[in-house]
Amino acid sequence: MIAPLGCMAPFVTVRDAADYRLGDDADALLSPENQSLDSEHGWASLVRREVGPAVRAELAERARERPALVLGEVFQSTAGRLPCEAILHAVVLEYAEQLRVSSFTAALVTSIERCLEQGWLALDVLVPERQARYRYGAFIDALESSARTALMQAVHGGLQVRFIVADSPLATKLKHFAHGLEPALTGGVPTAVESDPTDKSLAPRMDDASRSPPSPLGGVQESAGVTAFGQHSLVDRVASSRPPVVILHISDLHFGPHCRFRGFESAGLTELARRLAVSVKDALREHHIPEAVALVAVTGDIVESGEEEQYRDALAFFTSLRDALTLASERVLFVPGNHDVSWSFCELANAERKTRRISGDDFEGHLYQLKFTPYRDFLTTFYGGPVDELRCVEALDAGHTQACIYTYNDLFISVAALDSCERETHELHGGQLGKRQAQALMDYWQLNPKSYLRIVAIHHNPVADLPKNIAAWADKLTCTHDNGRLPIEHFLADATGFAGRERLERITRDRQISVVLHGHVHAAGLSMWAHGDGFDHTLVSAAGSWGLADEQRPESEPMSVQLLYLGEANRSSRRGPRIEAIRLRYEPRAHQTGFVEPGNFVLDSGNEARRDLPLSLPAHHPGFRRSKS
Repeated sequence: MIAPLGCMAPFVTVRDAADYRLGDDADALLSPENQSLDSEHGWASLVRREVGPAVRAELAERARERPALVLGEVFQSTAGRLPCEAILHAVVLEYAEQLRVSSFTAALVTSIERCLEQGWLALDVLVPERQARYRYGAFIDALESSARTALMQAVHGGLQVRFIVADSPLATKLKHFAHGLEPALTGGVPTAVESDPTDKSLAPRMDDASRSPPSPLGGVQESAGVTAFGQHSLVDRVASSRPPVVILHISDLHFGPHCRFRGFESAGLTELARRLAVSVKDALREHHIPEAVALVAVTGDIVESGEEEQYRDALAFFTSLRDALTLASERVLFVPGNHDVSWSFCELANAERKTRRISGDDFEGHLYQLKFTPYRDFLTTFYGGPVDELRCVEALDAGHTQACIYTYNDLFISVAALDSCERETHELHGGQLGKRQAQALMDYWQLNPKSYLRIVAIHHNPVADLPKNIAAWADKLTCTHDNGRLPIEHFLADATGFAGRERLERITRDRQISVVLHGHVHAAGLSMWAHGDGFDHTLVSAAGSWGLADEQRPESEPMSVQLLYLGEANRSSRRGPRIEAIRLRYEPRAHQTGFVEPGNFVLDSGNEARRDLPLSLPAHHPGFRRSKS
């Protein structure tokens, strides 16, 4: 479903019932009902008469199954002879057909949820005309306190909500309420104005030929190869804030000859994963964080040289880690690193270019497909199918890249998994975020301006490297590389940040990205890009290396992983959304309960081991609630 946020049409409207045709141009109707589903008054009576005998039979059967439904409950039926998709019968009326205001708002939230789940684009809310006429204020107050967040979700999801009202005084108050629903949510266009069905100026107008108007039939709309985020349930429907989120950030495992754990059998890799999971849970407990890990972000260099055998080790480890953390496969996301490129497949592509005379863009596409063959096979095996077929993943239209978006609706998080290895081959080195990939991300988050917290995961460092890393590279430049060439471009990219890093910084500012996760430098760190202009800063986090052998890492830099807690400050001295970065380092002599042999990730005791910094959120993110510690 393309959320038509570029349209000039309002998304929350109030219409006069006298000019309304039941179910016209709507996907669903919210119809007020009593607890027996047999109301003989108002909208319920009209709906029952118009839908036809089949739907009336559905209602009678439901009433027999459950003689007294719960106030606030919503029962969905087919629409019968009406032109919409479904009727949402809201149990909001009690004795004497009086409206229970709290039940109505609860049913409205549930109905918005149902519409977003099913990809519908228009919901008509039939407001009971027999509502307590002298309680208009209570009715509006209930909408403000309990349904405002859901209505904002409707706007972000491209769902039009139309209040159909026969009571003129109530209609006036509803219009005032609707006018106050955050005009900025639709790009500066008021979210709510009075709707005149004869006024064609209010019909959806495209400001871009690639966008589609809302369909009266509902369902999924696609345009220009872009599909908006899938809609799922609104967890904590009437809550105005989100639960905190914990992310485990792992990078640079380097399974292969340079890995500390080279030579481990599958059972040994399984034990390593279990040890890490136990260490993570212990660290969260020690820091009084009750939430479990919700996401694992792996920012590249999974293996040493892109070989299939190395990926078999990676598969054994990550499958075990996923299970030990009790996560679904899609909650572990990967981006490729330069060591994940297969040089042998690059050489094969070069050979085929000569024999098959492949040239130009055809060769670039062929080379790209081949160089990531083992990496792509690893992902397909881990996920049980291609990455872009996961329900939460959408590939970016970014040319020859692996770039995609992971959307986690229940977490209110959208992650761009970018590919900084666009140009990496056996002959050419250095990270890059090309113009096409960067613009694809910029455009995607323009077309999908949800209030989700946004994160970028990428392998190469977008900020300057650590001084000790630069010193190590300077030593390497005094001698030739294995192939007789000096790795100048690799050194420059590591020292200053990948090519195109200024594009990423621009995207973080314009699209209000809260966090950038990266690897490559084999050292943990947390830095900041300051923005201002209503979005203060983006935090840039490096995880360090999980598995690179001692002699391959920067001097005095331990093997490490990083836990990121994103939520409301848990300390009385802090206020507002925070990010806590907690580093775990590998200690080969540390013992862990339940394991015979030593070797364990423990809380780092260094000065930078725990950082607590303010977290900038997108303009319309509802914020976090405190942990229940």
